[in-house]
Amino acid sequence: MKTRRVVPSLFAIALSFVLGSAAFAQSLDPRNPAPLQPGTNSGNLDSSVGEAHYYYYWGGPGEVTVTITHVSGGAEAALEIYDEGKSQGIARATVTPQNSSRHLSANLKKESKWIVVVKFPDTGGVRLLRATAGYELAATGAVRFDKAPTGPGLIVGTYISQVMYDNNENSAVKFKPDGTLEFASGVVGTWKLFDENSMIYTVTFQNNRLSLKLVPGTGLVNPGNGSVVFKATK
Repeated sequence: MKTRRVVPSLFAIALSFVLGSAAFAQSLDPRNPAPLQPGTNSGNLDSSVGEAHYYYYWGGPGEVTVTITHVSGGAEAALEIYDEGKSQGIARATVTPQNSSRHLSANLKKESKWIVVVKFPDTGGVRLLRATAGYELAATGAVRFDKAPTGPGLIVGTYISQVMYDNNENSAVKFKPDGTLEFASGVVGTWKLFDENSMIYTVTFQNNRLSLKLVPGTGLVNPGNGSVVFKATK
């Protein structure tokens, strides 16, 4: 029987983190922001994965307050909020480990869709060191939220492999809606939801059978040590 050879990349090791409670979905795609949810929405910016998370909510008529709290990491987190129709200006705030919370409030005359961006402040150049910032985000007042997406299809998308498998397979991989996956090299396989509550999936290709946890905004990670196996892309 052939022995599976898995060699974690340095990038995957550097991205190891402690898995906490289930996080609300985030989006790395500015064209498809994730619906913000009632209460606290938790996220973790990591420059090794992406520079920004995108959300939306429905606000107005009436007073709306959006609060961002810095909870971990050494980097600042910048918050931007703007009307999707761009009929109103952009509101901005920045939080640091020393200044943990900021509130942005407005009295809106009518309901509209508002885009929320949590990102690293612009550096004006290439970021040389890895930056992380854990945050909590909440919208209160005259707000309405769309239902968060659920089900097996959350995994659908394109990822970059961070681990080298048999035959030096570590290319990009696309997880398709029909339960199949295909690497850029042509290798094919399957995926299946194992436990919806914990977002654990079974991923099979070549001689590999993996049990991975989906972390929105990050990718598919090893549930044992938190290392990223497939990094999410836009």
